Amino acid sequence: MIRWGLLLLGLSQVGRVDLFLIALCISLLQALPLSQGGQKGLFGIGLGLVFLFPELTYYFGLWAYGGYPFHPLICLFSVLPALFYADPTFLWGCIWLAFGWQLGKLEQNYLQDHTRLKHQRDDFVEKERFLAEQNARLEAEKQYEIEIARLQERNRIARDLHDSIGHVLSSSLLQVGALQAVNQDQRLEPLLQTLSQTLDRGMHSARQSLHDLEDASWDFDSELQRCIHQFQFCPLTLHQQIDHPFSTWQGKHVIAIINEALHNVTRHSKATRVQLTLSEQPGFYQLIIADNGPVGKIKSGGMGLANMQERVQLLKGHWNLDTQNGFKIHISWPKEEKIHEDHDRG
Repeated sequence: MIRWGLLLLGLSQVGRVDLFLIALCISLLQALPLSQGGQKGLFGIGLGLVFLFPELTYYFGLWAYGGYPFHPLICLFSVLPALFYADPTFLWGCIWLAFGWQLGKLEQNYLQDHTRLKHQRDDFVEKERFLAEQNARLEAEKQYEIEIARLQERNRIARDLHDSIGHVLSSSLLQVGALQAVNQDQRLEPLLQTLSQTLDRGMHSARQSLHDLEDASWDFDSELQRCIHQFQFCPLTLHQQIDHPFSTWQGKHVIAIINEALHNVTRHSKATRVQLTLSEQPGFYQLIIADNGPVGKIKSGGMGLANMQERVQLLKGHWNLDTQNGFKIHISWPKEEKIHEDHDRG
C-alpha cells in the first residue's frame, strides 16, 4: 500500500507514463525476495537512469523505501544526477529520499517486532502445552500412587482381620471340641454340637468375606504398571486392549507369567527392547511377550519356563515359543465363563 502511494505521488509530480513504468518495474523487482546485493544493484540501475532522466528523482522515495535496510548513505548518491544537471528537483529528490527511507525503516522495524512477537507467542504456546502434559502426567502418577496406597491399606486390613478373627474362631472351635470330649452330661451335647456348627459356619463365612475383600484390594492394572515400572533392563512397550477384565485369580496368574518372562529377559537376554501385548478376542485372551535379543539354546528344563507353563495349564490355555527374529512367548487362554462351562460339562 505504501509502495503504491509513493509510486502515484511520483507520477503526479512527473506526469510521464514511460518514467512511471520504469519506476514501477524497478519497484516490483525490489519487492522480490532478493539478497542485499541484489537490492543495491537495482538501486544502482535506478541511479544510472536518473542521469538520463532527472525527473526520476521524484521516485527516490519509492526506491529508498524498497531498498531498505542497506546503509542510507548509499541513497545520498542518488542526488548526484540532480546536482549534475543543477535541476530544481534536487530539493524534492532529497525530500522523497528521506521520506521513503524513513517509511522503509518504520516498516522494517514493524516486521521485526511482529516476527519477534510471533516467536514469543509460539514459545509461550509450546511451553503451555508442555506444562499441560507435565501436569497431566503428574496427576496420573498421583492418582496411581493413591490407588496403590488404597489397595495396600485394604489388603493390610484384610490380613489383620484374617489373623485376629481366624485365631479367635479357631480357638473357639478347639475349646468347644475339648468340651465335647470331656462332657458327661448328655443334655449339653446338642447345645455343644449346635455351637460347634455355628462357629464353623461363622469361620467359613468370615474366611470367604476376607478372601472377597482381599480380591477387591487387588487390581490387575495397578499390578501390571508396577511390573513395567520395576523392569529397567531395556525399553518396554505395552499394547493393551481389554474390554472385559478377567477375574482376580486369572489376573494373578497372568501377572506371575509376565513377571517370570521379564525376569528371564533380564537374566538371559541381550535384548534392547521388549514388547508386551495383551488383547481380548471373542472367546479367549491373548498375551504376547517378545524381545529382540539373540536366541541361544533354550533349556527345556528351566524353572522359569516350567513355572510359566504350569500357570498356563492352570488357566487351561495354550502357549507357543517362537525364536524367529528374537524370542517370543505366545499365550492364549479361554475366558472364565468358558472354563466354567467346560468344568460343568465335565
